[in-house]
Amino acid sequence: MFKRLPRFTPLIGWPVIAALVLSACGGGAATTAAPQPTAAPTEAPQGPIKIAIMGPFTGPAASIGVEQLNFARLAVADFNKAMGTNIELLEEDTQLDPAIATTVAQKLVADQALYAVIGPSGSQEVEASATLFEEAKLAHVSPSATRPSLTQSGYKTFFRVVPNDSVQGPTDAHFIADTLKAKSVFIIDDQSSYSASLAEGVAQELSGMDVTTARESVTQEDTDFSALVTKIKAANAEVVFFPGQIASQGAQLWKQMREQGVTATLMGGDGFNSPDLIADGANEGSFVSNFAPDINGVPEAADVIKAYQEQYGDFGSFGPPTYVAAQVVLEAVSNAMKAGALTREAVLAEVAKVKIAKSLLGTPMEFDANGDVKGAQFYVFQAQSGQFTLVTQTTELTGPQKAVKIAIMGPFTGPAASIGVEQLNFARLAVALHNLAGGVPIQLIEEDTQLDPAIATTAAQKLAADPDILAIIGPSGSQEVQASAAILGDAGVVHVSPSATRPTLTAEGDQREAAKTFFRVVPNDSVQGPTDANLILNVLQATSAFIIDDQSSYSASLSDIVEEVVKDAGITVARESVTQDDTDFSALVTKIKAAKADVVFFPGQIASQGAQLWSQMREQGVQATLVGGDGFNSPDLVANGANEGSYVTNFAPDITSIAEAAEVAKAYKDQYGDFGAFGPPTYVAAQVLIEAIARAAQSGNLTREGVLAEVAKTNIAKSILGSPVGFDANGDVQGAQFFVFKVEGGKFVTFTP
Repeated sequence: MFKRLPRFTPLIGWPVIAALVLSACGGGAATTAAPQPTAAPTEAPQGPIKIAIMGPFTGPAASIGVEQLNFARLAVADFNKAMGTNIELLEEDTQLDPAIATTVAQKLVADQALYAVIGPSGSQEVEASATLFEEAKLAHVSPSATRPSLTQSGYKTFFRVVPNDSVQGPTDAHFIADTLKAKSVFIIDDQSSYSASLAEGVAQELSGMDVTTARESVTQEDTDFSALVTKIKAANAEVVFFPGQIASQGAQLWKQMREQGVTATLMGGDGFNSPDLIADGANEGSFVSNFAPDINGVPEAADVIKAYQEQYGDFGSFGPPTYVAAQVVLEAVSNAMKAGALTREAVLAEVAKVKIAKSLLGTPMEFDANGDVKGAQFYVFQAQSGQFTLVTQTTELTGPQKAVKIAIMGPFTGPAASIGVEQLNFARLAVALHNLAGGVPIQLIEEDTQLDPAIATTAAQKLAADPDILAIIGPSGSQEVQASAAILGDAGVVHVSPSATRPTLTAEGDQREAAKTFFRVVPNDSVQGPTDANLILNVLQATSAFIIDDQSSYSASLSDIVEEVVKDAGITVARESVTQDDTDFSALVTKIKAAKADVVFFPGQIASQGAQLWSQMREQGVQATLVGGDGFNSPDLVANGANEGSYVTNFAPDITSIAEAAEVAKAYKDQYGDFGAFGPPTYVAAQVLIEAIARAAQSGNLTREGVLAEVAKTNIAKSILGSPVGFDANGDVQGAQFFVFKVEGGKFVTFTP
C-alpha cells in the first residue's frame, strides 16, 4: 500500500518525517489554534493534523459516496500505519446538495487545524464551495467532479485526479456513433451542472457525426418517466444518453422504457457507474463511461484491493480515484512537513507539485497549471450479467439486440374502446415483462382499427409493408380479420387474435375466410352458440326469444347459430337487425314487447348499445332478460346501473382465481387498474408470439416464415386462462370453452347453474 508506492519514499527518511508529524499531532489534542510557521525547518506546529472528505454519504447518491468515503478511510489508515502518525479524517456528508456543501465548506474553512480537503464529489458542490476554499487557501482535490469550467475559472486551490468532461464528451459521442452505430440519439440531463455540461458536450460532438439528436431535462427528484419514454418512443431513438448523477433514476428509466416496449440502448456517464443502475436486473446491456479503469488489472493496486475487499467488500469505479486523491493530499502534507512549514499555503504548493509515477489507477498523477490531471482518459463499461465490464477493442459486447417488432391491431378508440384499450394494455404488459426478463427484445407497434374493417385494411397494408414486423396480435373483431385476410396472408405475417370468434374464419377448404397465417387463442362461436342456447333454454327456460344482430359478421354468425338451436328446441323466435351506430331502440322495444319475449339475445360488439337497449326496455316496462355474447362483456354494458340481472358469455374465465395468473393480474392492476375478460386472452396471444419468436431466434430463422412455423407448434402447458394453449391444423385453440357471467351489483360474476 502506501509503503510500496514510490512517491512516498522521502528524501530524509521516514523516521525523521514520522517524528515531525507525531510532534505536530500533539497526541491528538483538540486545539483550534492556527499552527504558526517557524524558522527552523525541523520544527512543526503543535496540535492535530486534519484533512477532510466531502461527499454524498447519505441520500440518493449514497452508493457512490459511501464507496468514496471508505477508500478515503483506507488511504488515511494506510498512511498512518506506514508513518506511525495519527492524521485525522473529518467526514462531511453533503448529500450531493450545493447548499449543504456550502455550509460544510464554511465549517471546514473555520477549522484552522484542517490542511486539505478530499472532494467535493459533485461539480455543483465544487461550484458552491470553491470561492470559500480559495479565500482560505485550502487545497481541495476532487475524485469525481468533471465539469470542464471548474478548472477554467481561475481557482488556484482546486485540483482533480480525474479527467474532465471535455475528454468524456468526445469519448461518449464517438462510442455512440462509431461503436454503437447509432443514427438517432435522445439526450437527457438532470439539470445539475455536471449533467447539463456533459449532455451539451455530447450533443455538440454528435452534431458533426451525422447523428440526429433530441433533448429533454428532468430533475434529480423525478421517478415517473412515462411521458419522457413516450417522447423517446416517438423519436425512434436507438440510444438514450443520460449523464445523470442519481443512478437509481437510470434504473427506473430503463425499466419504464422496457415497459413501454422501448428497446433503445441506455448510456450514462460516470454518475451511473453505480450498483444502483443495475439493481434487480436493470440495464443489462447498457453502457456507462467513467474516469477510472477497472483497477483489478493494475499491479500497483493489488494491496489496496485486497485490504478494501477484506474490510468493506466489493467496489466500483468511484472509490479508487478517491484513494488517489487522498494519496495526493497526504503526500502534500508529508512534503510540507519535510520543509518544516505545515500550513495551508505550504500544503497547497505541494499539491500543485505532486508527481506520482504510477498510481493505483495504472497511470501517472501530475497536475497542469489549472489543476487538471495530465494525460487522463475515460473508459467505457457495459452492464453484463449484473456487473460492469470494461469495454476494450477485443470486448465482445452483449445486447441489447435489435428489437423484434410485433404489432397489435384493435379498437383503441371509438365505441369499442373499453375493450380495445384493455387488450392493448395487456399486450403492453406482456411485452414489458418479457423485456424486463431478458431475451430477444420486443417492440410493440400499436395500430388502432376502431373495429372498422376499412381502417383494419389500411392498418394491415401498413404492417405488411414493414419487413421488420414479424407477427401481429389481432385483429380483435371477426370483420377485421376478414378484411385483412388476403393482405396478411399474402405477406406471410402470422396473426393471433385474442377475440375474433366467427367460426368460418378457420373453416376448412373454400369456406375459410381467414388467411392460413391466422390463429386464435379463444374458442369460436360454434362453441359459444350452444353455450348461449343452453343458457336460454335450460337455465332461463325461455319459451319465447327475440334475437338481434348488429350486422357485423361476428354478430350475424352467432345469432344464426343460436336461432337454429333454440328453434329446433321448439320455442318461438323473432329476429331483427340493427347497425352499430344505432342509439334509439324504441321501435325495436315495441316489437320485443309485442312478441312477449322472455329473453332478448343480442350478441353485439358495442356494449353501450346493450346498456341503451336494456334501459329503453325498462322504460317501456319490458322485463325480458337480456343475454349477450362476449362483445357485451364490457364495463360499458353495466354503466350507470344498467343490465342488473343480465347475462353474457365469454371465451375467458375470471382469472383472479387462477394461480398461474396471480402475478400478471397483480402487475396489471398495479399499473392499469381493474380489468374484464378481454385482456387476459390478449396477454396469452402475446405470449404465443413472444415464445415463437424466441424459438425462431434460437433455431436461426428469425423471419416471418420462422415465426409462423413456431406459432403453429405452440404448446403452453397452462396459460393464465387456466388452460393449455395449442392449435389444431386450422388455427383454432384446442379444448377451449365458453363461460357464463351474470351481472350482479354492477359486476360480472361467474355464473354456475
